[in-house]
Amino acid sequence: MLSGSFVPQDQDVRRRIQEALEENFFVEAGAGTGKTSSLVDRIVALVASGRASLDRVAAITFTESAAAELRDRIRESLERAAADSERPIEEQARCTQGVADLDRAAIQTLHSFAGSLLRERPLEAGLPPAFEALDQISADMGFREAWGTWLDNALDDSGLRPAFRIALSLGLTLGHLQQVATSFHANYDLLEDASFPDSPPSQPHAAAALIAGAAELERLCAFAKNDGDPLEAHVRSVAGVAQRLRGMELDSVAAWRLLSESLPLRHPRGRVGDWETDLDSQQNACTRLKALLLELDGQAHEDLDSVRAGCLMPLLRAVREFVLEYAKERKREGKAEFQDLLVWARNLLRDDLEVRDHFRERYSHVLVDEAQDTDPIQAEIATFLAEDVPPGTPSQNRSNRWTDIPLAPGKLFVVGDPKQSIYRFRRADVEVMARFQALITEEPLRLVQNFRSQRPVAAWVAGLFTCGAVGELRSC
Repeated sequence: MLSGSFVPQDQDVRRRIQEALEENFFVEAGAGTGKTSSLVDRIVALVASGRASLDRVAAITFTESAAAELRDRIRESLERAAADSERPIEEQARCTQGVADLDRAAIQTLHSFAGSLLRERPLEAGLPPAFEALDQISADMGFREAWGTWLDNALDDSGLRPAFRIALSLGLTLGHLQQVATSFHANYDLLEDASFPDSPPSQPHAAAALIAGAAELERLCAFAKNDGDPLEAHVRSVAGVAQRLRGMELDSVAAWRLLSESLPLRHPRGRVGDWETDLDSQQNACTRLKALLLELDGQAHEDLDSVRAGCLMPLLRAVREFVLEYAKERKREGKAEFQDLLVWARNLLRDDLEVRDHFRERYSHVLVDEAQDTDPIQAEIATFLAEDVPPGTPSQNRSNRWTDIPLAPGKLFVVGDPKQSIYRFRRADVEVMARFQALITEEPLRLVQNFRSQRPVAAWVAGLFTCGAVGELRSC
């Protein structure tokens, strides 16, 4: 328990959060520094000052449990403020009304909040009024069923058959393709602008070079001093591949598969001392062979990369079209996955200015907790809701790019800690968070006072690590 005389070292920052209500803030706060408390304090200050009523505040957090905890903490803080006899009567009354308004407040996860926007304006979003949000199990089952149907049809598609034949011959599996489809599906909103252009036609340079150089490879084998030399055995195997290639169309699927299965052509074994000098090149035959094999190996990899890219591009385009069409199908049928809620809500606010203005007026303040851990679309939704639109602004002067949106003073408050982010989860992205912060303010506020780790404990841990760093064995 902190004594009444304790003053946090960042008290000025905490006071600014509660008092500078006409400014937008991005707050960086580590674990134990009270970042959620700062958001609660900001909300109470907004309500007590009369700048906002709680039913017009949107407070967005990460998980359902976090949203429930945030709601409870706001209630407790408002009740304390309403009962604080040192506050002016009008502030107490506003806080009392805030408690009454709590059930109408948008204190939600990002997905729940996005869903509430869509349910209020479904027709403008292109949705049936009674659309449903699928749970994860239902969403996964639906995707797997749609993928299986598409794949069966794609394998019978005469236009895709050549690409499938080469790709499957060179190591692609249907499991690999499903992994690509799953990744595309999870990020389908990014596919609209994605392109997979055709590669230049692949040429079998390596196969031709291998055939042309086979005689030289075999000639150099005569300079091995010992029977059974590992390099000689490898070279004769490569020469055998060249012999098989002579009877094939070099740009055929069979030839590409044979070349792929023969890799690597280079060989690390073989000692210079076990080989004689080649009089024609005046090089040790071992050195000469390794150089020739390395060159052939590099050309083979280059050719195979080219042919793989050539067959993958049409497959990737086809998978892209499948994923986008499946997203349109879900929208037509009113079956929303979690990611759909975010994408459709963002698109609605981005593309429909009337709807954007409706919700801008509905929510006087937008506050985001644990901002580092959620989908980057969160930044777009929050920014569109916090747009500053002076009276008389022509619609053509308003941007649909979130990074170009001017923010209304004091409307946006974001708190999080980039150091705690689990950026690979739910598409959280450190670069997007940096752009979000730059849009809000040049320099973030920082909470540094830690209330969770007491000084004696922190000093003991710091000393323990110091001792370990210098390799001391004595007790710390």
